[in-house]
Amino acid sequence: MKNQLKFAKSTKSIMKNTTNKSFSRHAITNVARLVAIASVCVTMSALTFAKPPIAPPIAVPATQSNAVVAPIVATQLPSSFEPVLEINLNPELAPVLAPELAPALATQLAPEQKEQLAQSNQSSLVSASCVGDLSHNGSIDSEDLGILLTAYGSCPGCEEDLYADGNVNSADLGVMLIQFGVCPAPTVTAISPASGLTSGGTTITLNGTNFFGASSVTVGGALATSVNVVSATVLTAVTPAGSIGSAVSVSVTTTGGTGTLAGAFSYYELAWATVLEQAPNATVVLDAAVRANIVASGYPWRVRDNSSGIEMLLIPGGTFNMGCSASNSYGCYSSESPNHQVTLSKAFYLGKTEVTQAQWQDKMGSNPSYFQPPNYTLDTSRPVEQVSWNDIAGFNTATGLRLPSEAEWEYAYRGGTTTAFHSMPGYPNGTNDDSLLGNIAWHIYNSSNGTKPVAGKAANAFGIYDMSGNVYEWCNDWYESYAAGNATDPAGPSSGSYRVFRGGSWGDNGSRCRSSFRANFDYGPDARRINFGFRVARHP
Repeated sequence: MKNQLKFAKSTKSIMKNTTNKSFSRHAITNVARLVAIASVCVTMSALTFAKPPIAPPIAVPATQSNAVVAPIVATQLPSSFEPVLEINLNPELAPVLAPELAPALATQLAPEQKEQLAQSNQSSLVSASCVGDLSHNGSIDSEDLGILLTAYGSCPGCEEDLYADGNVNSADLGVMLIQFGVCPAPTVTAISPASGLTSGGTTITLNGTNFFGASSVTVGGALATSVNVVSATVLTAVTPAGSIGSAVSVSVTTTGGTGTLAGAFSYYELAWATVLEQAPNATVVLDAAVRANIVASGYPWRVRDNSSGIEMLLIPGGTFNMGCSASNSYGCYSSESPNHQVTLSKAFYLGKTEVTQAQWQDKMGSNPSYFQPPNYTLDTSRPVEQVSWNDIAGFNTATGLRLPSEAEWEYAYRGGTTTAFHSMPGYPNGTNDDSLLGNIAWHIYNSSNGTKPVAGKAANAFGIYDMSGNVYEWCNDWYESYAAGNATDPAGPSSGSYRVFRGGSWGDNGSRCRSSFRANFDYGPDARRINFGFRVARHP
């Protein structure tokens, strides 16, 4: 049978037992507070503690201050006080009473009781995350108790429901009490991204425990800025300036101590480019997972090459299935098989658009294109064409850029899709429908038999334009048939007769504008045609 300790339940009962019939306003306030304390009902449970006899009601002088009341309550509770409580407390008084009630309750838990409670069903809720720090100040104290008591009752999904059963009750109070005091020191388990520019300014996300009440974050011993504690296990901060070298430690400091992750962050320089946007724009890169992968790489999303003025976007490393993706109207050529898994282990930058006539002329001094002014308007934002692979090698030598590998090209085209045509508005997973090609490409049925200014159609999931149509794009690889089996960072054969073309052009239908179409057309690296162009790439 459970032993019970019940307190007086109303102001009326207390006033009947007092000989002082004249109360000051202060005394009446104290009476109300005492009534709230007196409504605590302590229910003894089946834990294996010695059960004392039923205790008499606690005698509390009605006119005494709360500072006197708390010790009286504490000393008169049974020594084997059971932490699982049933509380009936006036919500308006809970925050006021918490500073006095908290010590009275917390001091009753002997070490062996805490240990036994931690081994009960509630133990899974008591972790290094300091469950119960509802005020988010790095400790579990009277302020947290007041918040919990105020929320007593049905409370599905609320933070005060520590036991996660839809109610704030004795179970939650038990969880809180066994952790009463300063939270343990934080731990840092992961950081993303793990690298950033030497100039600082990289927003990093830290994962770990006990982050509430964080007073500082340091990277390599220097203070980070804009510290934002998202939750007990997640916080963000902006890195300070640093220098290239070995990876440095990242530390978080709270009232409970300091947690450090050694070798967690490294600095790099991007001297060849100007950063335009550090993080991917959610209105351009729509997929949250893709944005997260870009951020995790540690490199800025959008940059401008200082030598050429070409805008480039970061393509994070990853794994994809390379090879045949037929459309509804066109099957695959034999050269697109066998399908095989390819892993690109490093992030790389790729031109946001095909290289334009203006960009080529600015660097090389002339414009070789057929579709150029004055015969084709005065717009030199069309892609440059009539450039050979060898011509492009000269441009890349002058700028420090390069052509993408064939695997990089297809990976960037797909942007996570597995279809013939990459994503477009209304089709985030891509499509095999040839009738929708006009949303992303200038092709034989909409180009008026010529190139068009770049970025005139919808971009893919990475924010890259004109991967289908407008002009064929030279790749760096010598052409050869695919080999079976998985590959990592394939670069093609070391020699050959022909280079690879990708993407289709203004003169092609859906067959050659598909993601997996590849060809050489028996053209060597010195060939120039009015539908041959390119886009550039670079490793950070």
